[in-house]
Amino acid sequence: MFKNPSKLAGSAVGGFLASVIFLFVTLGLDRTEPSSATRYLVMIFCVTGAVSLVAWGFGSFALWDQARTKKPKA
Repeated sequence: MFKNPSKLAGSAVGGFLASVIFLFVTLGLDRTEPSSATRYLVMIFCVTGAVSLVAWGFGSFALWDQARTKKPKA
């Protein structure tokens, strides 16, 4: 299904964590100086986080499927 599902899952988790960190930084900066552009940044970070979670799900499923269908060596 995927060439390297563990890399996909790991990259997706990293992307999600980066998205969450930047989301909190953006919200923190917005509290000191509110801006109308912040809601667009928040939306971008939320979408990035959601896409990362979906990619992590696909990577995890691919790993599970790979382990399930692996034929034992004779």
